[in-house]
Amino acid sequence: QLFSGVKTPDPELGSTIGETHFGDFFRAVLTMAQVMTFDSWSAGIARPIAQEVGGISALFFISYTFVSSIMLANLTVTILLDKFIEASSAFEAEVMEHGDQIEIPTFKDDGSPHKVTNALAQIASRHSAKASKATTRVLTNAKQQSFIFGHELPLQKDVRNCYRSNPVQILIAFVIFANFFVGIAGAQALPEDGSAAGKVFYVVETFFSVLFTVELAVNLYAHWFLHFWASAWNWFDTIVVCISMVSIFFTELPAVGTLRLFRAFRVFRLVKRVPTLQKLTIGVISSLPGVLNAFLQLMVIAGIWSILGVQILGPEFPEFFGTFFLAMMTMLQVLTFDSWGSQIMRPMVFRSGGRAWVS
Repeated sequence: QLFSGVKTPDPELGSTIGETHFGDFFRAVLTMAQVMTFDSWSAGIARPIAQEVGGISALFFISYTFVSSIMLANLTVTILLDKFIEASSAFEAEVMEHGDQIEIPTFKDDGSPHKVTNALAQIASRHSAKASKATTRVLTNAKQQSFIFGHELPLQKDVRNCYRSNPVQILIAFVIFANFFVGIAGAQALPEDGSAAGKVFYVVETFFSVLFTVELAVNLYAHWFLHFWASAWNWFDTIVVCISMVSIFFTELPAVGTLRLFRAFRVFRLVKRVPTLQKLTIGVISSLPGVLNAFLQLMVIAGIWSILGVQILGPEFPEFFGTFFLAMMTMLQVLTFDSWGSQIMRPMVFRSGGRAWVS
């Protein structure tokens, strides 16, 4: 939706970059994967778009590169390492405490296992007792919160139990997935406004928006009132659903096109219903302060070199250092080794000699 109209020619495919890289959903996914893996992300994609659309488009690619390649990739490795160390430490602690009583389970000749020693059973019993105490604390906190937040509404407990039940949560997750695939189909088909296909997608989007609004209302009633607003996930759901409803029923607003872009974030409502995704998301949010500090230092260094590049090399190489954003993209391109020698350094050295090399 942002770059499909870019008219810069793509000589390799004989069309425009907007058509070859963002013409439909699958081309855009391939482009994002190419950017994520630093495969000619600046030389072949971001720089031509930035030169036509403007430096502000560089923020789109820089932010995506930061989130997908720098933060999430490193976070995945960190989580794997953390879980490995946690499991190893827990096992070593158990062995140190009951090493003389623990036996490794073995198997008989017929394949049936031997009985496990009582020490392992005691360990399992202790973990079960800890879980029971944790459950008791949760129930106690729930009672205290109920006292603090006020009396329940009629049938609120029944509605809450029904809403939290596995079948209902699975159904909601299925609806979110279905809406996500409809969004994929719309991005792939790109129906024109007023066409038959466009009307079908409009009706389907309206149906999902109304459905999500009803689900949000049921959630609000089931956790009335402060229970609902105490959850950051519910705030996110409310914002996304409200933006979706405004973009559908108030089409005359001047910024309605921008509001429609936020409907793509509705799939993130699935996070709170999948514990694994929720844990990963919490890990991402928790790691943001440290990662942002490192990224800020990186941007400061790149910014200093960008300012120097604009002042020293900008007049002679405007395609690389004509503006601050173009210079920042050049510095990040050099940082990620994306054709830094063949596209940037070699032409500059060939045209200006050693001065560009020293710079």
